[in-house]
Amino acid sequence: MTTVFRLLFIVLACSAYAGDPPRETQQTAGQILSTAAKITGLDALPEPAFAPLTEGQTIPFLIKQLTGKDAFTVKFRSEPLKLWQDPPEQPDKDQFPRNFVGLFLAGSGQLVSINSRLAEKDPLMGPEPSPSDAEKQIKGWCEISGLPSKPPKVSFTDALNRVLNVGVASPFLAREISGLYVMVSMRGETRAVWIITLRGMPHFSLSNPPEPPGMSPKPRPQGTPYPEQYSEFRNIVDASTGECLGASSN
Repeated sequence: MTTVFRLLFIVLACSAYAGDPPRETQQTAGQILSTAAKITGLDALPEPAFAPLTEGQTIPFLIKQLTGKDAFTVKFRSEPLKLWQDPPEQPDKDQFPRNFVGLFLAGSGQLVSINSRLAEKDPLMGPEPSPSDAEKQIKGWCEISGLPSKPPKVSFTDALNRVLNVGVASPFLAREISGLYVMVSMRGETRAVWIITLRGMPHFSLSNPPEPPGMSPKPRPQGTPYPEQYSEFRNIVDASTGECLGASSN
């Protein structure tokens, strides 16, 4: 009789397992914090929050792939950006407090997004593009295919340094900053890149409009008034080499 019960238990256990595939192995909070610090170059705070991703938290282009996946929300130490400038004789200073928050997949540690937003919206800032509009803007010059499987050689703060020195617009003057670390198809190649978006830029931040998409941006003097509609700038930075691959504005 005992043997029969044992066989019955094994059969039931196997049946339950077959109908309920195992969940993806989750990283610990400590592992996620270590990964977050390496990817971003920022000081991660302890006790990240754990919850499934909602549609509003995902990258517009990867909603179906990411919605519902378990993720950690990591907060970073609130402080101004500390970036280097070339030449360094008269370095600019960050104009806004930064409260970066990153979303990381619990299973792989991959970065979904990192953002620093104002606690209270500035009435002079336009609304963020809808997911469909953001997708149209990006698809004009690259195609996002997914999240990179390996961490970047160029951290998020290193990418911001590149934007500051050779990109379009200054991160120090942006009221809000967001970063995506994604795989893109661009100029016939697939590569891992940082897409850095600077929102709420003052209208005097540049001297002339950025080059068309796909053109490598060059350093620009500051001081000339800028048309009101140019309040958001997006730079693409190669996550392996730090090369600025292009920029656009809205």
